[in-house]
Amino acid sequence: MGGSAYQIFGSLDQRHLEQRPIKKTVIDMLLGRQRYIEPKQFKMGNTTMFEIPAEELAPLKTEFFSFLRKAMPIPWNATTGTFDYLDLDIMTIYMRGDGFQGAKDIKWYLQLTFSGCAGMAQVSSDVAAHWAEIWFKAERTTIQERLERFGFRPEENPADEGPDLLFFPLPEGGYAEYSSDQQEMFIKEQEYGFHFSFDSAIEEAEPDQGLALLQRLESDYASIMTDGKCRCQLCSPDFVP
Repeated sequence: MGGSAYQIFGSLDQRHLEQRPIKKTVIDMLLGRQRYIEPKQFKMGNTTMFEIPAEELAPLKTEFFSFLRKAMPIPWNATTGTFDYLDLDIMTIYMRGDGFQGAKDIKWYLQLTFSGCAGMAQVSSDVAAHWAEIWFKAERTTIQERLERFGFRPEENPADEGPDLLFFPLPEGGYAEYSSDQQEMFIKEQEYGFHFSFDSAIEEAEPDQGLALLQRLESDYASIMTDGKCRCQLCSPDFVP
């Protein structure tokens, strides 16, 4: 399915694990029934994933988008392209936990998921998750207050063992993602190696499947990205390619 996610780990109040009555509707009263809400469980080998209803946390989505608009009031073409992607309502908020066989505790986390749109917007989803991490670090106090009212107490996230995500703005709109290792890819049945990649949606819009754009990025900008600095507007607002 693709896509990307940002996870915030923490502890969850026990009340969320208990069966709770749902406020009765007119239909419930007519039928004389009482419905209940309880965690969903999904078995995956030796692991059980728990999912808690998180509708109360829906305002986080609006707050995240507002943060981005305020932080980048005059968006670059690249940023506008990513804003257009976010406007497609591709962000989903989950409260989940992983329970491992033989372990007493459940590992809880808030997960902000961004759809890859069936593989057409993988890089855009990576940018969105990257921005979500920046947002949480910048607005942690306010976000934590909302989460604690819900019954979730964030902890310090474990150190990320993977490489930092680095992005470069495309004048056509959207971002390219930079990798320190060249990625092999086939374009028109020819094999190439590039440090950059971008959304398949951009690739399909180019008459040569993005070959000329990739070659230009490689020749003009691959060398400056070796400093390990992200060139997205949120990280490098003064960058001028």
